[in-house]
Amino acid sequence: MPQSDSENSETGEILALMGRFFHFDPNGIPFAGETLVVKEMQNRSSFDEDGGTGLNVWDGSMLLARYLEKRPDIVKNKRVLELGSGCGLVGIAAMLLGAKEVVMTDLQYALPLMKENVDSNNLNDAISCKECDWFNPPTLANLFSTSDDPDIILVADCVWLSPLVAPLLETLRAYTANGATKVIITYQQR
Repeated sequence: MPQSDSENSETGEILALMGRFFHFDPNGIPFAGETLVVKEMQNRSSFDEDGGTGLNVWDGSMLLARYLEKRPDIVKNKRVLELGSGCGLVGIAAMLLGAKEVVMTDLQYALPLMKENVDSNNLNDAISCKECDWFNPPTLANLFSTSDDPDIILVADCVWLSPLVAPLLETLRAYTANGATKVIITYQQR
């Protein structure tokens, strides 16, 4: 079983993750008749408090990307905001499926790899990669090029640390205040 570097300082317990249930190939994933390329990096506890988890492709993102592949109408011609994009798999998948606009967000440490993956899929003019800290989220006007709200918000496997749940929910509440924005969240209980 692969283990993270994160240890609980009080008990000395080590977080153990079971590994992948979905096939992932960093050289390319067959997706919607194309090849989606997403690189990942090893987690390092030196990256913020989450141990750099935004640098990996998690099962929740593979699950959400495959779900969208089966239901492209969810994102086709829509303005898509992805929170906690990490490597960018879901946002890139949404753009390949015909989204009108995609904004992928995460903490600053994840943005270089996210942008590299957008570049690897020749989508650098189509997808925006921006910082979004749920403890102090930017306004939607700072994320999107127009004042229109997103049609859909995607969140894939972003809350494995319980202290992140409340800030994520507050960010979602702020970003869905119009009542029209839909939200899809995938989550793997660990």
